[in-house]
Amino acid sequence: MTDPEFTGSSDAAEWLSEGRARKTDTATARAFASYLNSLPWAGTVLDWPRIPHRELDLAEHGEDEVAAALAGTRIGAYSECLFLFAPDAPALVFAAGDVFTNFDEITGARPGHGYFCGVRGSGTGTVPAYEAFFEYDGADHVRAAV
Repeated sequence: MTDPEFTGSSDAAEWLSEGRARKTDTATARAFASYLNSLPWAGTVLDWPRIPHRELDLAEHGEDEVAAALAGTRIGAYSECLFLFAPDAPALVFAAGDVFTNFDEITGARPGHGYFCGVRGSGTGTVPAYEAFFEYDGADHVRAAV
């Protein structure tokens, strides 16, 4: 059974039903969106030339190369990643290894850029590391904060 909140991403909904992902509260999604909004923007996209990052063209790099490159950035220090489905919906948490190799499936058919950040586990729940993030443009580029 799929989760109606995540119908734009059938893989994410399926992973939720299988226990391979979990939801966080909407406040966490809003906080991540707020962090992203605090960064420099150029129109409707992040102004990446003003953000230290590593960029990968997916047409030039295989899945293993992309996963290794992401593991070598700030987000690679975390065993889990949070996916911002929408600022007004619960965010989803996945194992980092799943995210690094399946970000395109996780983001699914939802329009626009997909944003992920690292997650620290703690006894009090999910603690996102918003500054350790990457963006998938929905087509063929990944940009990760370094």
